[in-house]
Amino acid sequence: MRGIVSLAIALGLPKFLEDGTPFPERNAIIFISVAVVLITIIGQGLTLPWIVKKINSLKEKQH
Repeated sequence: MRGIVSLAIALGLPKFLEDGTPFPERNAIIFISVAVVLITIIGQGLTLPWIVKKINSLKEKQH
């Protein structure tokens, strides 16, 4: 569910404005939204195991 609202808003942008001209930077907005969602999910997925190991080792050192 992370970023689904941002992605939905980006994908919901119209392709063309009322006067028929293309929506400015629509593709860039969609690309950035997808990139941020993917980086966030991958970044958290890769760092979470490392953080849990660090926390566990700190707890073991305290005992």
